[in-house]
Amino acid sequence: MDLISYIPDGETLLALPPEDLAVIVLRSLNAHNDNQARRSSGRRENFSISNYCVGQSRSYPDIPEPQSTRTIAAAFQHLINIGMLVPNVQSNPYGWFVLSDRGKSVRTDAD
Repeated sequence: MDLISYIPDGETLLALPPEDLAVIVLRSLNAHNDNQARRSSGRRENFSISNYCVGQSRSYPDIPEPQSTRTIAAAFQHLINIGMLVPNVQSNPYGWFVLSDRGKSVRTDAD
């Protein structure tokens, strides 16, 4: 699921602190990961911070892309900092992340 499904308004996206937006980003990444696993016989998805942030920011044409990209990137970085996303050391080139086991466990507001 894309961020726009959770946060339909660009101004709301920009107003969220990185810690709050990170929860929504994590739910979005889990949904992408589940979709990828269904499509490719259980293989999970790698996430690139630049690909994810730029791709998601393009869903918000009402706000400048550099601003929305930085906002989403701050939330993505927060997920890295707290161990919800970890580097995929098996990918080449480096710079790709996968959900940690802890990150995979956060799927709903109750989690």
